[in-house]
Amino acid sequence: PLRMPVPGVHGAELRLSDGTMKGTPVHPDLARITEELKSFAAGQDGLLVEPKGRAVAIHYRLNPALGEDVEAFVRETVESAARGLEIQPGKMVVEVRPAKIDKGRAIAVFLETEPYIGRTPLVIGDDWTEGQQATDIVLQTTFSGISWDRPTVALTATGRPVPSRRPARLRHLPRGL
Repeated sequence: PLRMPVPGVHGAELRLSDGTMKGTPVHPDLARITEELKSFAAGQDGLLVEPKGRAVAIHYRLNPALGEDVEAFVRETVESAARGLEIQPGKMVVEVRPAKIDKGRAIAVFLETEPYIGRTPLVIGDDWTEGQQATDIVLQTTFSGISWDRPTVALTATGRPVPSRRPARLRHLPRGL
């Protein structure tokens, strides 16, 4: 099977092209924060805690009315931790992840390793973080990136966003590269 390099957990975990796995250390307060989120979620209907190894997410999609309460609780819980963690809001989810780690930085690591040195990456993502971090990379290197979270955004090599609401168009994009 094809085993490509891939970042996971917002770039906190990397599988390089040679299969080598790299990862940031697990934050010492993450287990405590995960347990606090589980306790909070146990007292509420419609909350789901998702431990991710080097991060944790709490989803409120099943009870959107709890969004502000979830965000406030996560903020309060993370503020009690030592430095080194960041809050990543998403669509009906709040994640706690390692600070200064993101998908854009993971792409930068890939671009410094063979066979990607000097190449132009293409990123296709399903949430706003890919688009945001791809934009950050565009400012540093020649890059093409796409995210399809309303609207789909294609970032050209010049960094100009090209919005589209039709992810099906992505199938044809590589032909033009």
